Amino acid sequence: MQSIAGVLENAYGATNTEISTISLVYMAIFILTVFPSNVILDKGGLRIGMLIGTFLTAAGMWVKCLVNTSPYYVLTG
Repeated sequence: MQSIAGVLENAYGATNTEISTISLVYMAIFILTVFPSNVILDKGGLRIGMLIGTFLTAAGMWVKCLVNTSPYYVLTG
């Protein structure tokens, strides 16, 4: 059985380092955004937090759909 990194290497012609970097970027972004999101939830409540999260998710989806010049656009966003 082949790992997911191996499948992505074959599908996109990427190296293992490039695929690993994408997962590291996710972890770094999580660390940077977890604290502000907790502050928003504490100060504004669940409704405001969900609205902001929904808006940011939709904005990320549109960026992913509109900027697809790289073969890695499916992996980002």
